[in-house]
Amino acid sequence: MEETFYRNIKIILDYKTITLFLSVDNPTKALQLYKKSSNYLEVKDGNLVYKKMYKNRFIRILFRILKPISNVLLYFVFGFISLFLFLIAYDKTSFKDVFEIELVVTDIIFWSSCYFFSFLFAVLSLLFLFDSRNIKYANELLPMFNKNKPKQFYY
Repeated sequence: MEETFYRNIKIILDYKTITLFLSVDNPTKALQLYKKSSNYLEVKDGNLVYKKMYKNRFIRILFRILKPISNVLLYFVFGFISLFLFLIAYDKTSFKDVFEIELVVTDIIFWSSCYFFSFLFAVLSLLFLFDSRNIKYANELLPMFNKNKPKQFYY
């Protein structure tokens, strides 16, 4: 059962967690929300709860506000580093200079490493730009699980 869920949904879940999600009214939506908020949630005693760090409401609000801002800032930082390295390497290596003797092996290694790190930082910046994980999805997911519990009335 775990392998089927992994193949279809691309999330590694154990049997208890799978049965927990199947008990919800809309398991597909719950799994999609869990995919975007799995960093903030954990399963304890057959229930989905916040991890210890995110139990405080103020911290959850802070993460909800600061996470998109930090993603955009890190996108720009890594993007500028990538662009800077690419421009340095491109400026020093042009097609007319490739067949000249002035280029030595150390230069070729240095400029190719500039291109490599430029590509690496570009990939990192895009990962930060397209990061869809946010605690707001956890805030949306947890009430789905609390609906299934029978209400307790106190007389």
